[in-house]
Amino acid sequence: MGARRAACGGRWLAAALGLVLPALLQAQTPVPSLSSIPVVQPPSVQALPPGAALRVRVQVADVPGLARLLGEPEPAAGPAGAAGWLALRLPPGGHADAGGPADGLASSFIVDHDDPAVRQLAAQLQAGRAGAGVAPPPGPPSGAEVVAFVARHMRTSYEANASLASEVARSLQGDCTEYALLTAALARALGLPARMVQGVAIVQAEGRWQAYGHAWAQTLEGGRWTLRDSALAGFPGPVYYMPFAAMDDEGPGYRLTLLRAQGRLPQRIEVLGPEAPAPR
Repeated sequence: MGARRAACGGRWLAAALGLVLPALLQAQTPVPSLSSIPVVQPPSVQALPPGAALRVRVQVADVPGLARLLGEPEPAAGPAGAAGWLALRLPPGGHADAGGPADGLASSFIVDHDDPAVRQLAAQLQAGRAGAGVAPPPGPPSGAEVVAFVARHMRTSYEANASLASEVARSLQGDCTEYALLTAALARALGLPARMVQGVAIVQAEGRWQAYGHAWAQTLEGGRWTLRDSALAGFPGPVYYMPFAAMDDEGPGYRLTLLRAQGRLPQRIEVLGPEAPAPR
């Protein structure tokens, strides 16, 4: 496995935050990312027990703001917007509800699923759910079906700079942002509520912990918002997610959401170690 630097996130965060955006490759599985974040390593890096949560401390400019977003207790002392550290317990493959747009089915400025290119891909996804001579099953697809379709049809590219789902549907290439855009758009087009999240992915690779800015989608299934990450669908190990921005504004001013969240973007992450699952 090797590592390389490449542009990721395109006009989304590059324009909004002015970040230099690297990416990691693991066994030919790309980890498209928005920004590399320094990680303080534990004394030893060991294999994680299956299902183990990860204990971390994150250094951010706005500790109270990040605590509120993640549903964590706010610090007892310090003014609003104060910098410092926040201790977190991150479950593998999921995270606390960070919010999103009021309507998870709407066609919006960036998740424009009413565009013909998106509708054509959605019809292709739906048709693929049927067997030979058999009609597709009733109702929308599962989030897992959407993820599998996007992962199968998208090509990872760090030169793509799509801002709209319709642009991604036409190019079928991009980084984590484009993967998340298309995932949310196809889910909505087929009646499955979906939203986008910007945050951080923490992975164990090359014998050490690594943290990268990242983008993913969530789908509403069984009354719960479930994390759906098409970009890391084939990653060979657990991924720990920490959102710092919920894309609740999908209009032309969506970049303001990212600017307002800049204080919640971790400056440094300290990995404390895994937390074993509670005994059953």
